[in-house]
Amino acid sequence: MSAIEERLGQKIARLRKAAGRTQAELAERVGLQPEHISRVENGKRGVSIEAAANIAEVLGIELHELCRLHERDDPRLDALDRLLWFGSQLTAPEVELIMAIGASALEHTRRVTGSR
Repeated sequence: MSAIEERLGQKIARLRKAAGRTQAELAERVGLQPEHISRVENGKRGVSIEAAANIAEVLGIELHELCRLHERDDPRLDALDRLLWFGSQLTAPEVELIMAIGASALEHTRRVTGSR
């Protein structure tokens, strides 16, 4: 399979795990067999645009977010994907609270460590 299909499969697997779902649960929700989801996640099978849209919906993200693939392995970009998924599950006030807490914690850490 192509590198794009491999990256898409890896992203689906990461987001599925972040959502706390098994391959079987995801498959049932999108109307596919668990083996199909396994092959997609392992980069051995492509996925139709319709199936990708259904997967994105079940994972609680927009299709364009699912299709935002990285050219290389970058732990920071993977963490940002997980953060985006997490934020998409929150209400606006919850996002504001998390942002305030995160900014405060980061400011404290930088002050203590002297880093930027």
